[in-house]
Amino acid sequence: PLQRHGAAHAVAVSPDAAGSAQAEAAVRGPVVLTPQLPVLAAPGDAFEASLAVANNTDRPSTFRLGVEPAPALRLTETPPAEIAVEPGGEAVVPFRVEVGDVLGDAALSFSVTDASGNRTDRTASLSVRPASPLRESLRVGVTSAPVAPGTPITLETGRELYRYGAAGS
Repeated sequence: PLQRHGAAHAVAVSPDAAGSAQAEAAVRGPVVLTPQLPVLAAPGDAFEASLAVANNTDRPSTFRLGVEPAPALRLTETPPAEIAVEPGGEAVVPFRVEVGDVLGDAALSFSVTDASGNRTDRTASLSVRPASPLRESLRVGVTSAPVAPGTPITLETGRELYRYGAAGS
């Protein structure tokens, strides 16, 4: 994020004297975006998330807001297209997300643009995992089609969640 807190320390020594100094500093970008998302979700889940937009300038600003979900996510309630934030203030915009069948990392990319065209971007991600561990099962059957021993056969399930495969012999 565009925000850091810390201290600066200095020490000086000469043959006649010694001294030290310390100062606290907070360094912030003019606009700070803080996404608030769950850490993980399961396929089929729906959740409410939000984006906090902090205006660290000395003037009120209106921002155009953009949200771009990964293919594994779908916005079911979108945030407003524009938000106004007072100087030194913060606005929180909620939105709803539905999780699809694609497992793995799923990112949401956020952007805000002020009236002068200055843009701030931030990406946050969550992990999409099954609600329960993968369970393996074995089914045995007979095919009348000729299959050479050791030939891989792919079974299409129509879902991205789990891939299936079989070998004929």
